[in-house]
Amino acid sequence: MPITRSVRTGVLTIHGVLALGLGLAFFYLSATMTNMFFEVFAVVVAIVLAAAALILAAITDWFAALGTDMKNVHRIMCYLLAGVAFTLAGVFLGYYPAVYMQWLLAFTAVHALVFGIASFVSAFNPGHDRHQRQAMGVLGTISILFPGQ
Repeated sequence: MPITRSVRTGVLTIHGVLALGLGLAFFYLSATMTNMFFEVFAVVVAIVLAAAALILAAITDWFAALGTDMKNVHRIMCYLLAGVAFTLAGVFLGYYPAVYMQWLLAFTAVHALVFGIASFVSAFNPGHDRHQRQAMGVLGTISILFPGQ
């Protein structure tokens, strides 16, 4: 049981940090769009950052599947399928950025909402110390506020 809880905590922490970093990068890029050259550069950087964050989230999920007990087959399948979904979204974004940008924004909003709620649920489970609860609470709040923007 402790291994599963630490895997869940690690996955939620990495996903939260990736979402926070990506959001801050998008905020910075939107602030630097002062003329056409910087706007084109910012859009390219935003697409590359989004694809990289999706692929990093997929790698995190795959390592979480490797760290999960074989008794929890449904968790392993969930982590593997989430990793495949993140990878496909990152690859499709790289090949077809204009078509999938709207899908990416919707997928990112749903992902942030789901993982924000999951971090709150995980934070209130017994077995976490105060610092882990605070970190998951902060990242959960930021993730839940992101889709509302």
